[in-house]
Amino acid sequence: MHRGATAEQARQFLRHKSIYTLKESDHTTWTIPRLSYPVKAAVMELQYDEYGAGNPHRLHAHLFAKGLAASGLDSEYGAYLDEAPLEVLMQNNVMSLFGLNRRLRAASLGFHAAFEATSSAPRARSLAVCSGSTSRRRWSSTTPSTSRPTRSMSSSRCGPCAAR
Repeated sequence: MHRGATAEQARQFLRHKSIYTLKESDHTTWTIPRLSYPVKAAVMELQYDEYGAGNPHRLHAHLFAKGLAASGLDSEYGAYLDEAPLEVLMQNNVMSLFGLNRRLRAASLGFHAAFEATSSAPRARSLAVCSGSTSRRRWSSTTPSTSRPTRSMSSSRCGPCAAR
């Protein structure tokens, strides 16, 4: 998509992505009561960031909704559910299955970890393509003091990213 997608293909990608991203991390939140205390504390630290670190305007789902709206798309959850391919629906259903079943809590956390570990740079490139920006973002792995992922910007923010 980064090199050859048309504007319509980019919008279709965003419509399909909206089914997950507008409820991002909710399935992991359902897992939290089923975890041991040390794991619960670590997951809560991650979720705090996902849910905007106390600022409703920084919720990741809210930021994605703003990006949808900036792209001329409907930002309501489920707006594109009827047009989603089977694979998108299956992915979202399995995440709910993992989050709602105690015996699958490891699968829920594993899925969330795999998604988050692989999504930052591709998501930034996708947003740049969708907004028409050619800026590139560099993502450092961690900061020594916090061991949390950080990002360093190589240029000014593009369209949907400007809300961050």
